[in-house]
Amino acid sequence: LNAVKSFNILHALPNVAQVVLADVLGDAKFMDAYMPQCRDAMRANASIIKASLGEMKVPFVESDGAMFIWIDFKEFKIPAMELFRVLLKEYQVFLTPGTEFFEGGLEPDGSQVYWMRACFGACGGQKGLQEGMKKLAKFVNDKRSASNS
Repeated sequence: LNAVKSFNILHALPNVAQVVLADVLGDAKFMDAYMPQCRDAMRANASIIKASLGEMKVPFVESDGAMFIWIDFKEFKIPAMELFRVLLKEYQVFLTPGTEFFEGGLEPDGSQVYWMRACFGACGGQKGLQEGMKKLAKFVNDKRSASNS
């Protein structure tokens, strides 16, 4: 019975919102106009993230058919949950810690998780995303400078 408690999160959308969402998704004219715009925006957002990470020389893995990119921060030796706090508090960057996606919060070999997930589906538009990537670049530069001194 305790295991079923976690299922509630999957059903957290209120019934009224579900009805409205069903109406929107059922509107073929709207969806035909909206989906190409949405796809183009997400492709552009993904390109911004990939280009920025490439410039920073931070390894990443693209997801096939998803709205996120996995970023490997192993270089900095800051476990994902701690890195989440540092990025949010000190740099105002929100990335999802990879520990949330590994059983027990560890890699399969039992080592620390240094992966973070960047979602490009809803990120405040391209200006907001570019600003976030500048802040992430500052984190990367700060950490690399500190390790070289």
